Amino acid sequence: MPSNRLIRVFVSSTCSCCQRAQPRGDHPHVALSLNNLAALLQDTSRLVEAEPWYRRAVEVVLRTSIAAGRDHPRFKLVVDNYVEPLRRLGGNDEEIRAALDALAKSHGVQT
Repeated sequence: MPSNRLIRVFVSSTCSCCQRAQPRGDHPHVALSLNNLAALLQDTSRLVEAEPWYRRAVEVVLRTSIAAGRDHPRFKLVVDNYVEPLRRLGGNDEEIRAALDALAKSHGVQT
């Protein structure tokens, strides 16, 4: 199990990478780093902390997909990874669908 220090170092390096990548951190590599950070938190039983990082990863791949006019190659993976902690935190299918719809609508995507 990674130590809290290791997680802090990963968070710090991920955040500075996100800030350097693009003004809003919309580079696909940022999404994968956010996804990896969330997975690390999830693997250390920190689901509540993992959820916002997964959500941010979904937002980045969503914006990347919209800009490219096609789904990012890892779009489904990132969305599936976001859904997992929502389920484990007690979300039912309807609540999870509502969360995904809200993310999509906040980026101008009709569901």
